[in-house]
Amino acid sequence: MDELEARDYEEAVKTSESDETFVVDSLSSASWAVNMIRGLNVKDDEVDQSAEQQKEPYQVRIDEVKQWQADEHDRIQKHREYFENLLADYLFKLREDDPKARVVVPGGKISTRKTPKGLIVNKSQVIDSMVKQGITDELIEFEPKVTQTTLKKFGDIHNGKFVITSGKYAGMTLPGIEPKPQSEKVTFDIKGSGNLENH
Repeated sequence: MDELEARDYEEAVKTSESDETFVVDSLSSASWAVNMIRGLNVKDDEVDQSAEQQKEPYQVRIDEVKQWQADEHDRIQKHREYFENLLADYLFKLREDDPKARVVVPGGKISTRKTPKGLIVNKSQVIDSMVKQGITDELIEFEPKVTQTTLKKFGDIHNGKFVITSGKYAGMTLPGIEPKPQSEKVTFDIKGSGNLENH
């Protein structure tokens, strides 16, 4: 961690633990928040490197080191989420005026990604219902398990219920399946880190 990254990490921890609420309201403050996330990401990498160095000579202490590593990542993630939430709030504020707005600053960019619509499946409820109705040969795969791909081939949501629309079971309904609407999730592409997504 270089001197600038160390300063960003310390400032990120201090700001996210402060009783005062920081507000991202400009590209300058967004750039600052992105730099805070970068500092936290570098600290995460240092934690991993330190953990690996400590594991080698002390196999007996591996569980202790792994727990420390997990605790440190959890603590750092809480700080990271603080800044991600600030940036997401700023992005959605910008989207009130420009639905396609993105935040692009020297340290990274913040945008959204559409997630496809689909089905939310309570597999055990669906399998129980299918077995009771004798629907096992085409829709339930070997183990038995139900997949969205298979279900989508044979039916769709009508009036809030999943209805089989083709094959010999056409017209039958299956409880335990709900529509999953298309949505957007905020993505953080911070230089020096992998793509992080906020759900």
